[in-house]
Amino acid sequence: MVSAMTDRPEHRLLLACARVCSDSDRRDLIHSCLGEQIDWEYLLQAAGRHMMNSLLYWHLNATCRDAVPQAIMERLHDHFLKSAKSNLLLTAELLRILELFENNVIPAIPFKGPVLALTLYEDPALREFGDLDILVQKDNVFRALKLLPALGYLKIPDYSPAVEAQIIKREYH
Repeated sequence: MVSAMTDRPEHRLLLACARVCSDSDRRDLIHSCLGEQIDWEYLLQAAGRHMMNSLLYWHLNATCRDAVPQAIMERLHDHFLKSAKSNLLLTAELLRILELFENNVIPAIPFKGPVLALTLYEDPALREFGDLDILVQKDNVFRALKLLPALGYLKIPDYSPAVEAQIIKREYH
């Protein structure tokens, strides 16, 4: 029995494009999927839901550009460029924030976003992300938040220590 996840060639194609490695089996699978009837709009919507448009473009461009309608490749290429630009801007912003925290002796660990892009894909353009995630110790959360207006972020309200403690206890981000 075929699973619901792989009963459509669009799903199989996305699964084939979910990793960066480009081995011959993956190329063959991509070509096999493209040999079937592809609903291109459905594929782009599914790729968008899973934030995989950049990976999809990267694989299709590298393996079988001519098997994809030109208009689809152009849309994927435009998305890839916009995503890469956004990722670079967010990466630069992450570095600014980390420098601010370091200069103020606030240990911080970035995760997901640019870090995951470099770790998994070795190319920040291939993993789509739209925000930055930074871990700081509970004791430093409000110190860190109060520094961010120096970089142009909105100032947070001044809370009493008791209110800060309640926020830390109830909030996880």
